[in-house]
Parts: sequence; C-alpha cells; structure tokens
Amino acid sequence: MNRAWYEDLARRFGTPFYLYDGNRFRRQLQLLRACLPPEVGVLFAVKANPLPGVLRLFRDMGCGAEVASEGELSLALEAGFAPGDIVYTCPGKTRTGVALALRTRIACLTVESLDEAALIDSVAGELRASAPVVIRINPATPLASAALKMSGVPSQFGIDEEEAGAAVEAIKKRLVGVHVYSGTQVLSAAQLLFDARRTLELALRLSSEHGFSLELVDLGGGFGVPYEDSGGALDLRALRDGYRALWDRYRERLRGVRVVCESGRFLTAAAGVFVTRVLATKQSRGTRFVICDGGYSHHPAPAYLARCGRNRFPVAVLAPNGERERVTVTGPSGTPVDVLARDVVLDRVRPGDLLAVGQSGAYGYTNACQLFFSGPSPAELMTWRGDITVLRERGRLEAR
Repeated sequence: MNRAWYEDLARRFGTPFYLYDGNRFRRQLQLLRACLPPEVGVLFAVKANPLPGVLRLFRDMGCGAEVASEGELSLALEAGFAPGDIVYTCPGKTRTGVALALRTRIACLTVESLDEAALIDSVAGELRASAPVVIRINPATPLASAALKMSGVPSQFGIDEEEAGAAVEAIKKRLVGVHVYSGTQVLSAAQLLFDARRTLELALRLSSEHGFSLELVDLGGGFGVPYEDSGGALDLRALRDGYRALWDRYRERLRGVRVVCESGRFLTAAAGVFVTRVLATKQSRGTRFVICDGGYSHHPAPAYLARCGRNRFPVAVLAPNGERERVTVTGPSGTPVDVLARDVVLDRVRPGDLLAVGQSGAYGYTNACQLFFSGPSPAELMTWRGDITVLRERGRLEAR
C-alpha cells in the first residue's frame, strides 16, 4: 500500500474515511458472471452499498437491483435502474413502498406472508394497477454452511415450505414466480449449487401443481467472501462447472423463464478499505490496545460479524516496520463493543499511524449506528479511471 498516497487522502478528507476501487467492483462482477450461465441475470443487492455513485456504476455494468425497503427502491430508481430490472424483497413492506413499486411498474414484489399479500392486493385495487408477485419460500432444511441462516429455521423471511401450497392458491391470481434466499456468507460451492437446484425444483413443482405461469425464479445469493479466519475463498471454478451442469439439466424446462440471482457482499466487500488514524496505544492486564479515531460508529461490521462466526476483518498498518506485536484494535467511543480487530498480529503501531481495514466495501457506514458517538460522518471516496470521486462528503461537527 502506498503510504504517501493514503496520507494525502487523509489530509484532504480527514480520518476515518472509506476508499472504494471502481475497477475492483467491475472485476468482482466479472468473476461472478463467469460462474453463471449467460442466461442468468445479476441483481445488485442495494443494501450492501447504497451510495448513488456505486449504484450508477453497477447499473452501467448491466446489473438489475434487489431492494429491501422503499428507501432503497427510491435510490435504485434515482440511480437509473430500469423499473423492470428491480425486485422488491423484505418481510415488512409499507403501503407507501408498495404504492411506489406499483406506480413505477417494477419487475415484481416478493410475498413473505399472507398479510403482506393482502396489503399488495389492497394497494393494487386502489391504484387499479397490476401487481406481479413472487412467493418467497423458507425451505424446510437450512443451508448448512451459511453464516446467517435464513431458511430451515423459524424466520420472518418467506413462507414456510410446508405452507407453500396453500399460500400459492391464495395469491395465484398475481403470482409470477418463486424466490428463495437461504443464507448469507456461504463459502461452499456445493452448498450454493444444492440451494440453486432445490430452488429450481421447488419453482417448477409449484408451477406445475398449482397451474400458474412461471415467469421468474430468483435464486437468491449468499456468495461469500473470505475474512481472516473464515476459511478459504469460494471455489469459483467448482461453482462455474456446477452451474453449467445445472443449467444443462434445466434449460428446456426453464425456456421462457427469467432466472436471476442476487449479490451484494461478493460484488463490493473486496473493493473497499476503511482507513483510520491511531490516536493512542496502551497496555492493560496483558493486552496491548490500539485506539483509533474510527470504529463502531463508522464501521460496525467488524463488531457485528465477529459475533456471527469466524469473520475477522484484515487490518494492515500503512507504515510497516517489520516489528510485530499482538494487539486489539478499537475505536474511540464509549462502548466495549467498539472493536475493529481483536487479538491480531500487526507491525508495531504508533500514535499517528494509519490503519487500513480490508473487505470494507460492503455494509460499511450506511450500516452504522449513525447518530451514536455524535461525531462527523466519514468521507466515502472511489477511485475510477484514474480519478478520485467523492461519493459522500465528510460530515461536519455541529451543535445539535
């Protein structure tokens, strides 16, 4: 890493800040598309990084959008995604969100409960609008290797597979497809392929048994990225070969059906770093602490993900010196959960050094407790075609 370059950015934009690599966004999309059959479309999961500049880049690269709130739907529309390339998922849609979706004629909304189906019916009647929906199914068995399981367990997401038949009959007049999202941060190609196969089988079976026209299948996503101790990276060759074999098996039965998958973390995580400056170091009962000006309030994912599994974010000192030490890296705020990295070995750190937290392009500042600590928000920057683009200005410290 070029220390002088990062120091210059720190002087210009203050610390902490996020820096994204637009070329890496593009590279990650290319890697994913190379694994998928060309007939399978990619939806960018807006929640992963909803900055308008990032959304426009993925739009320009040919992605659709998966949105999970009326706010994300508004952002996707403002970023220029074609309404027909937007899928609206989440278990808690609002009347205003449904109305916006129907007025703009997005591709479809998921139905995750019969109460939600009734809401969509009501709004569609008021607007005299068509309301294509896909039923989200919570499969009967979990995806074993998902860091966060969203199937096979009691869940707010989707309709349980054992109740799917009755639900399909209740919403059949609007039903155009099936959606399954079983879990996130999956690093097993075999598990992802298993999930894709059971989703296709489930969609085809429900369509055949209940007599609705299958127009769209959303395979979900969950494509994982490696953190420091989460295991090896996803085997993209095995994923590619498996998807090719799967598509050969189902191609004829899916003729005329739009098939899509979703991705957020895989497309964005590796393209971002979070840069923070060391304020102080200290020793406490055998542990050396490195205290930085950026932490939980600016980038909560290291604290969150560490609780869900082995997902320690990579941290590097931007002034390496060859002297190694074991440390715990924290932010500046008044809570013990404000930890960026626990018990890691780094080059010896001194006050004033810059640290870079990798894998930070997904679920960064927009995932933060934005008013906690009451400090200014970090700048968010992107390198693209040799230039630095400011995606979000650094906030100002003002009396409230």
